[in-house]
Amino acid sequence: MKLLYLVYFDINLPQMAGVKKKILSQLNAFDDLGINSELMYREGNKLLIQKNGKIKKKFEIKKGLSRYKRSIYKVFKMEAISSNYDYVYIRFPNTIDFSVLSLFKCVGKDKVILE
Repeated sequence: MKLLYLVYFDINLPQMAGVKKKILSQLNAFDDLGINSELMYREGNKLLIQKNGKIKKKFEIKKGLSRYKRSIYKVFKMEAISSNYDYVYIRFPNTIDFSVLSLFKCVGKDKVILE
């Protein structure tokens, strides 16, 4: 089973240290259960995909609230199609807007887990 853990914010900011610790613990727990998990998160104007603490891929995203969410969706769609994720775990998408709803269409509503 393959899972993508999607975070819309930068987990490397100093004020996110506790949140980052929780996310990494959750990813370790998924791996312990035999779930092949990857983390997708934003860092400045880049979207990174990380596996086992190592950066696997980097993508440029556009700045601005609505543009960055749309950019994340475009990268996500491309990666979801090429990587065949079984589930997507989304941590706090802030608001449920068009770009978040589009994720449901992309992978199927029964394969998206919202925290």
